[in-house]
Amino acid sequence: MEIVFIITGLVIGLIFGWLIATFKAKSGSGKIEERASLLEQSKTELEKNLSNERNKVLDLNSKLSSLQSDYNNLQQKLAEQKGELEELQQKFTKEFENLANRIFEEKGNKFTEQNKEKLNELLNPLKDQILRFEQKVEETNKESIKGHASLREQLQMLKDMNQQITQEAKNLIKA
Repeated sequence: MEIVFIITGLVIGLIFGWLIATFKAKSGSGKIEERASLLEQSKTELEKNLSNERNKVLDLNSKLSSLQSDYNNLQQKLAEQKGELEELQQKFTKEFENLANRIFEEKGNKFTEQNKEKLNELLNPLKDQILRFEQKVEETNKESIKGHASLREQLQMLKDMNQQITQEAKNLIKA
């Protein structure tokens, strides 16, 4: 709304400026009465324009208020619908869980009993093989630890030798 008043003021200012410039250019040759008449016509025209602009601003403000009211109502309806949707989702989720639990209990007991027997038949031989495998892994780990210790000793020896060689090289360079 303020922008419309600013623009209207600028338009009026430009027109007055133009009129003043025109009057200055015609000052030597024109009559004062003609100038006054022109100024009066310009003033009337500017007042009409200003009135039209004010009416437009009022119409726009009215439309804006109406649109804001509609927007608020739609926001409220949207919030209500979201709430209803969430309630429905919760209800369906609970019903699905209840149904799934019931089916799971009925079928799960039968399935468990049948599979328990079959798994025992399959797993007992594997149990023995796993125990043997664990023993082999322990042996391999022990050997690996021994190998690492040996490597550590050799690396320490190489490090010591490298330090000695470096020291001897420094001594030779100094001498």
